[in-house]
Amino acid sequence: NCGETYGQWRGTDFTTNSLVDCSIEGTIVTIADGTNTSSCFPFYGYWQDSQGTESQFIYGSDMLTELRGKSISKMTFYSTTSSQSFTGTNRVSIGITSDNSFSGAFKTSPSQVVFTGQVSVSGGQHTIVFDAPFEYPAEGGNLLIEYLLTAAGNCPGVSFYGINTSSYTGRCRFSDYQFLPKVDFTCCGESNACPEVTNVAIDNIA
Repeated sequence: NCGETYGQWRGTDFTTNSLVDCSIEGTIVTIADGTNTSSCFPFYGYWQDSQGTESQFIYGSDMLTELRGKSISKMTFYSTTSSQSFTGTNRVSIGITSDNSFSGAFKTSPSQVVFTGQVSVSGGQHTIVFDAPFEYPAEGGNLLIEYLLTAAGNCPGVSFYGINTSSYTGRCRFSDYQFLPKVDFTCCGESNACPEVTNVAIDNIA
């Protein structure tokens, strides 16, 4: 089995390792679990007819200790609306920032784009499945998430649950906000399937 030591040859242990497998759901970490609401985060539904509409928000490193060293494959937000579809195109980006709040301006867009397409709410949940996993650093860091409308569509309003904060942890269009949306971060699981070992050469057998 993966992760077990099979034996020893000439003083060397041979050990197989479990593999990170993002097709398998692993740990789910819930952040900012509250009952306050906002229509601006994670995205601003009322302005989805205006290309360039942007929402950014920052989860502080101290909130994310359970994510350290993990690969994130999906995030889910919780809406007061049961079902709603949007026809515009949003680009969702995520990255680490040294900042922990906003002061009248958006941050530079995060480096990793994890999703581009239409967003929706279904069953009271809005889920983004990442195109590629985001590796949250083992040393931690403030996490910046951005929704940017790159092509306009319809604009029904939706609100999301979360928490009010003591600092300006979010920015939406022209204003800073003291709010963070509730989110479930789903981490990649581990596979028990071992990789095939091929082309092994053994030299200097006594």
